[in-house]
Amino acid sequence: MGDREPQWAVLPPGHLSAELVGPKESFRLDRAGKKCYKLGRQAQSCDILIEHQTASRGHCWIGHHERGYLCVLDLGSANGTFLDRERLEPHRPERLKNGSRLEFGECPWEFEIKISDKRKA
Repeated sequence: MGDREPQWAVLPPGHLSAELVGPKESFRLDRAGKKCYKLGRQAQSCDILIEHQTASRGHCWIGHHERGYLCVLDLGSANGTFLDRERLEPHRPERLKNGSRLEFGECPWEFEIKISDKRKA
């Protein structure tokens, strides 16, 4: 499950704009042709690097769910993925909302999810 995209992942709808905002840089989560993004410590297999010793090599997926929302899925990481300070249950997708905050293991950086609907602009 860790190397393959989750079965629920679909291409992002064209009207949604999504971004993972970190303390040093931001990452687009709505690139054309990309269903989801793997986060972790291993550069060879991850789309977004978490450069901290408590992050797992393959820590989590962030992707577009077939039900029309963005979600995060912890891959059974040793030190956990935290959504708004709550540790996620491994292998269970959790919905992300605009302003959701993510933390990975004991990494001191917090990441924020920014989602906007271009239809409402």
